[in-house]
Amino acid sequence: MKKKILVIFVLYLIMSIFLYPLRESVWYHLFYTIAYLIAVMIYLALTKKKGAKK
Repeated sequence: MKKKILVIFVLYLIMSIFLYPLRESVWYHLFYTIAYLIAVMIYLALTKKKGAKK
């Protein structure tokens, strides 16, 4: 599970580097909003799994 998170994080960094010149673009803000939502979902899923184990 940790490897999946690491892969997503690396992809996120790569995408942010590629999209840096487009930071004035609407797509840039859209991408960041989607990426942020995905990160929140992953975080919630992990906290729920940790709670279930206890």
